[in-house]
Amino acid sequence: MDPTAEVLDVSERVVIAPLTGRVTLPPQATRAEEGEFVLSGESVATVKVGGQEVPVCTAFQGWLMGFLVLDGQPIRTGEPVAWLRMA
Repeated sequence: MDPTAEVLDVSERVVIAPLTGRVTLPPQATRAEEGEFVLSGESVATVKVGGQEVPVCTAFQGWLMGFLVLDGQPIRTGEPVAWLRMA
């Protein structure tokens, strides 16, 4: 490894939308809150397209640091929905 090269070790990850549609956040009573630990595969939101709702699941486990979208906001495939700090 080149000792002058920049090394980036980032402990944050984003949860991305699996498809294009409108993002729906869970009701406040059941939604993961900032600082809450979420597991890999856990759904943090859904994307509505047509009459179908598709879960937005995290591929990582860690602490939910916040949502990057508003409820009902249009979203495209690959756009970030939430961010996590890795465990």
